[in-house]
Amino acid sequence: MAGKLWAYRFTAAAIVWGLLLVPGLLVWQQSILFVIIMSIYANFIGSLASQHAMNSEKEEKAFREDVQRDLDDIRRLVLRNR
Repeated sequence: MAGKLWAYRFTAAAIVWGLLLVPGLLVWQQSILFVIIMSIYANFIGSLASQHAMNSEKEEKAFREDVQRDLDDIRRLVLRNR
């Protein structure tokens, strides 16, 4: 569920960036504040994406360790019952 939420969030962010392209091209020369806000927003979204990627890697590592532990248990059971 969380993965789908992030996918929708990234899609929504891409749409927002696409929509902001037109006003950005039209007013960026007259508004440094607009450029600053868009840069901060991009950094914020990038940081959120990085945080999500880091958490996903931790979850994947924990899952792999659980699977390896289960495989080791199965091997022990098979060898014991021979």
